[in-house]
Amino acid sequence: MQDINVDRTVFYRLLGYSWHRARYFAVAIIGMLIYAASDTGFAMLMKPLIDGGFHGQEEYILINWLPLLIILVLFMRGIGSFMGAYYMDYVGNHVVKQLRSETFTHMLHLPVSYYDRGSEGMVTAKIIYNIGITASASSRAVTVLVRDSLTVVGLLTWLFYISWVLTSVMLVLVPLIVFILSYINRRFRSLHHRHQELMGNLTAKVQQAIRSNSTIKIFGGYDYETERFESDNERIRRYLMRTSAVKSIGTPLMMMVLGVSLAAIVYMMNSEQLIPKVSVGTFVSFIVAMILLFRPVRSLVQINVILQQGMVAAHSVFEFLDIKPESDVVDDIDHHWRGGISYIDVSFSYADTLSDDSQAALSHINLEIQPLETIALVGKSGSGKSTLISLLPRLYECGSGRIEIDGHDIKELSLSKLREQIAYAGQDIVLFNDSITNNIAYGMHASQSQIEEAARQAHALEFIKKLPHGFDTVIGDAGGRLSGGERQRIAIARALLKRAPIIIFDEATSALDMTSERLIQSALEEITHQFTMILIAHRFSTMRLASRIVVLEEGHIVEQGTHDKLLAAQGAYYQLYKSAQGRSIAV
Repeated sequence: MQDINVDRTVFYRLLGYSWHRARYFAVAIIGMLIYAASDTGFAMLMKPLIDGGFHGQEEYILINWLPLLIILVLFMRGIGSFMGAYYMDYVGNHVVKQLRSETFTHMLHLPVSYYDRGSEGMVTAKIIYNIGITASASSRAVTVLVRDSLTVVGLLTWLFYISWVLTSVMLVLVPLIVFILSYINRRFRSLHHRHQELMGNLTAKVQQAIRSNSTIKIFGGYDYETERFESDNERIRRYLMRTSAVKSIGTPLMMMVLGVSLAAIVYMMNSEQLIPKVSVGTFVSFIVAMILLFRPVRSLVQINVILQQGMVAAHSVFEFLDIKPESDVVDDIDHHWRGGISYIDVSFSYADTLSDDSQAALSHINLEIQPLETIALVGKSGSGKSTLISLLPRLYECGSGRIEIDGHDIKELSLSKLREQIAYAGQDIVLFNDSITNNIAYGMHASQSQIEEAARQAHALEFIKKLPHGFDTVIGDAGGRLSGGERQRIAIARALLKRAPIIIFDEATSALDMTSERLIQSALEEITHQFTMILIAHRFSTMRLASRIVVLEEGHIVEQGTHDKLLAAQGAYYQLYKSAQGRSIAV
């Protein structure tokens, strides 16, 4: 019963999307009603046609109009079929479009922590595959469900009118039909849930193989990746065959049940002891109505499979849409932002627990950064540097404590206003399959001269002008047509163009050669007093740009000060410095 309730909830929610196109939905329903009435009308015409047309019973006044009535019934059947199918498809396609838009928008607003846990392949499958399956539930399945249900009701009404006894005999088998349908539903729902999971895994493997193509080639991972893909591909094939078996057995079973019913009724109608003698027209009309009943019943059995697919897919989509997005507020703070930052007793754990300090990525951080100050965050890998800056734009929420910008708690600012104050360039460079102009000006409105100036400051102008189409050059997925250093300079130009009061550079020069890095460092020196800057770098030549260096170890601030003072103290920073010299890292 729980599954049935879930399906009903999902179905009504899906149906709610259709009401946005209620007029077209109503036209579709009217078309289906006309179609259903035409089937019943055709069966009804058999009685006067046989009794009056072939037996000379002139009392049938309609006999002279029967040819015209048959044409009219078939014409109305065609009109009804078109109206029902076309306008339901119209509604269904709008539902799919709206669902895809909502799902994509929702995906953009989910917290970063969701993607730390989930697979991007699963999300892609929901948007591309699951919503596509939902289209069948919202158009074709609903069309058949409504149209053929109305047809069954109309034909059964006529059958009861002719002989309630014979019709009751036929309906004795309804519990068996319900049992068959119930079994098919349960079995199919289980198979399709697993099929969706496997499709998500397969999508993830394809995406990973595309992203990691160079690594696969260099390390000879062809066989390994092929085996992994084939393993999931074979599982999907097996589940599809199981689904096909469940789907294919339904119709023969139903036809067998209905065939037995038809045989019993024919026998009874030929036995005057069981059923009073009826006219030939009545007999033919009853048999025609029963035969016409087979098609909608068979369609209802078959469409049940598609409907179940749609319900499972829709449930998956709605489950995704119900995930809580990033928490946001509406603020009316009007402030001239200067870029002062305060971390006040901030703790954070990726495991969402602070019961054990050893598990915390950050523990009781207190840090004051003055407007227009440049600081460098230093520490070994895993010390908490990137986590510290990820909390500032609220990519993650503080476990405890608070962060302020210019005295305003960042949780009291809307996400859009908060993130307007922050520009970022990191070692994980994100570029889009678009022109260089659009990549530098991503999310911003800027003139071409401003874009070119940002590129000049990032020392990207020289290589951009050498490209075939200059700033209009499309750089491919993830900037694949550019070198690592060129991609990094595009990312730095984007951060500089934003002109936000706070700029974060997270290993932003890691892919640059020594010459390019010195040029970038010169550019950064020019703007050190224009923005509040936070630098994360392993190269000590970059750290020297900072007026203050903050050293982290295991989520704690262990010391801070200028380069020279920290060296003189011979503490954690001094040990890092000595280690860097031993590895011949530029200083």
